[in-house]
Amino acid sequence: MLFFKWWYGAGFEDQIKRFKRRVLYFSDFFSLSLLTATLFSPYKNDVDSYSGGVTAQIQQLKEGLISRFVGFWIRLAIIIAGSTVVGVLSVFNCLWLAIWAMMPLLVIALPVIGVLQ
Repeated sequence: MLFFKWWYGAGFEDQIKRFKRRVLYFSDFFSLSLLTATLFSPYKNDVDSYSGGVTAQIQQLKEGLISRFVGFWIRLAIIIAGSTVVGVLSVFNCLWLAIWAMMPLLVIALPVIGVLQ
């Protein structure tokens, strides 16, 4: 009985903690919160400052907009990839928790099924 108490108590809680650590690891690996916060920032902060006339300021504006456009799409692609990885990981972890919950029952049920056949 102590085994079942541990399995469905502390063991199950440990599996949930591992699940949370994996999700946080991959969220940090892809820097999802940082990428979301800087979604519209220039790509690699590639913005120069020009001193000069109107032509130089227009050129600076164009380069800044292009840099922001490129940065947006690259960050968005990484956010989508990271979110996909975290989502797939969450599905597999939920399946693992279901398997974890059924394992002790399978240890009892499979020999009984084997004897009955």
